[in-house]
Formats: sequence, structure tokens, C-alpha cells
Amino acid sequence: MDVIQYFLNRFSSQEKTGNVHLINDESLGITKDIYKGKKARASLISAVERLVSKEDVVIAINCGTPPIEIAREWNSNRGEEAYEATIFIWDPVPSYDGILDVIIVKKAKPPNLSTVAL
Repeated sequence: MDVIQYFLNRFSSQEKTGNVHLINDESLGITKDIYKGKKARASLISAVERLVSKEDVVIAINCGTPPIEIAREWNSNRGEEAYEATIFIWDPVPSYDGILDVIIVKKAKPPNLSTVAL
């Protein structure tokens, strides 16, 4: 099941109204050569800002960023100028249920210990 259909099904089961918008290169009519400048990012940001609302889910996919495996390979080819490997530790993508709980059901995540008064 794709992500759009997942959220639409969950909206229905929660008796919520809303739309799911997918923003990517194809939906914006962006070709790969545009990534040489700032136009791709500006187009993506503008599209997100137009669609953001309290009822809708906006999924933005920025294809200008290479997958982590390719970024690691490029970095290893830099020799002495390579970044430390720890820069490539990224947070895992949250589950669809976790995203839905936060933005639709309004179920808050537990506070981080750094924000809790002891």
C-alpha cells in the first residue's frame, strides 16, 4: 500500500477529513538539471507552504539529495578531505502510524529528558 492511500484509509477510519498531497520532482515538473541551482528547493518550499494546513498531510520528497549509501561512497573517495563517518548517522524515518498519531490524532510524543524539569 502506498503512503497516500495509507493516510486516506486512516483518515476514513478516524472519521477525519483531509487530503494527502505528495510533492516531488514529477508533481512540480522539475528536471534533474535544475538541481544545479536553488530553484528546485525554492519550488519545493513554495509548494509545501501553499498546501500546509491543519487538516492535510503534505509529503515532500527532495530528490536532490543522494541516498546515504551514495553519500558515504562519495565521502570515502575524498581521501584526506573526507568527513568523519559519524556525520552519516541519520535518524530513522518514523512509522506512518507515528506520523498520523502526531498530526491527526494529536497524540503527543513523550517529552525529551532535556525538556523535563527535574
